[in-house]
Amino acid sequence: MLVFKIAAIAALGGLLFGFDTGVISGAIPYFQKGFALDDSWVELITTSGLVGAVTGAVFIGRLSDIVGRKKVIIAAAIIFIIGAIWSGMAPDAPTLLVSRFFLGIAIGISSFAVPLYIAEISPAKIRGMHVTLFQLLITIGIMVSYLSDLAFALPEGAPGYNDCWRPMFYVGAAPALVMLIGMFFLPESPRWLISKGYDKECYDVLSKVESPEQIENVFSSLKEEFELEQINKVNWKDIFKPWLRTPLIIAVGIMFVQQFTGINTIIYYSPKIFLMAGSNGAQAAILASVSVGVVTVIFTFLSLFLIDKIGRRKLYFIGLSGMTVSLVAIGFCFLFNTAFGATSSKVQNFGRVEITTIQVSWQKDAHSGGLHLKDELLVISAANGSYSAITETGILRGHLTGSFELPQMPKSATHIYLFFNSQDHINYSDSICFEV
Repeated sequence: MLVFKIAAIAALGGLLFGFDTGVISGAIPYFQKGFALDDSWVELITTSGLVGAVTGAVFIGRLSDIVGRKKVIIAAAIIFIIGAIWSGMAPDAPTLLVSRFFLGIAIGISSFAVPLYIAEISPAKIRGMHVTLFQLLITIGIMVSYLSDLAFALPEGAPGYNDCWRPMFYVGAAPALVMLIGMFFLPESPRWLISKGYDKECYDVLSKVESPEQIENVFSSLKEEFELEQINKVNWKDIFKPWLRTPLIIAVGIMFVQQFTGINTIIYYSPKIFLMAGSNGAQAAILASVSVGVVTVIFTFLSLFLIDKIGRRKLYFIGLSGMTVSLVAIGFCFLFNTAFGATSSKVQNFGRVEITTIQVSWQKDAHSGGLHLKDELLVISAANGSYSAITETGILRGHLTGSFELPQMPKSATHIYLFFNSQDHINYSDSICFEV
């Protein structure tokens, strides 16, 4: 029971990751009008959080080894609180941009430190389930962000219309405060404690989280693993050696290409997409976006249920196949919208909305399968450096998609979605020869 509480509190970092990624989508129509911004400014503000996340991810691996996993998660919670309040209070666009960058640092920290902490403190038999809790809470966080946006959204012309986006950001401070308080009562990672020579403290933590008959075995295993790591140290240069290069390229490729399918654009700009699809005002577009969050959570649950039954590779390919169909369909919906004229525009808009939702649902299958595939491709001794590279790659690719798509959406939506589909095809073809 204690282990589950530890994992649940730490995994709030996943909820905050998802919330602060998704909350910007509902705020965009309001602060864009309130600050009189063009799409270039919206794009900068949206992707500044991802730039912050890359910055956080770059340094957090080494920092967590020095000060411990618990301390960096506490630091992330403090940044989440300050960033949420700062974003909501922003008096102008430059301040909002800087506050989102600051908030992004916490996203980068939590994306690395939280799963690592959960994996290191959970018993082996339930470790997979607890680490998956982080991924599940990311999707729940995205859904909660859409619901939060909907709760504060106002119809056009209502009093306070231009400022109703501010409380959308404030909401993120609440789970961050819970995580901050909770983390003070949680122990440090046993693996980190033993790496710093705190054997007694490590044994005490293990006595709280492991069954009595397993404590000695786990403690001995940790000691042996640490001693082996000291003998066979792997640094950044080593991950590019021939014997590690192929699995690293595949793992990085899975994350890099997967992020370029357009999923980030749907998360960041879903109300704008629904406005293009004919939604009547920002409030209606945010209401439509809630369906994206709900479907994402449903299919994450489904993928968690299927991942051990049908395997990572099959789930990954099923997801990619569904994404291929939905991306092509979205592209053709945009293509034929003008060609068919006003008579069938409602049908086309409905198709676009539905297919967008299908794309997100399939993305969760490909994402879940892809995450486990890249984990199992990596050699344990090289995992720290490899995970840092993969984390930074995924976030950077998300930044590129978020930066590229918004200005292009009104002009060439068809080409964008068909191009993303070609990226899926490359990912699918390149991966098909590898068995895991």
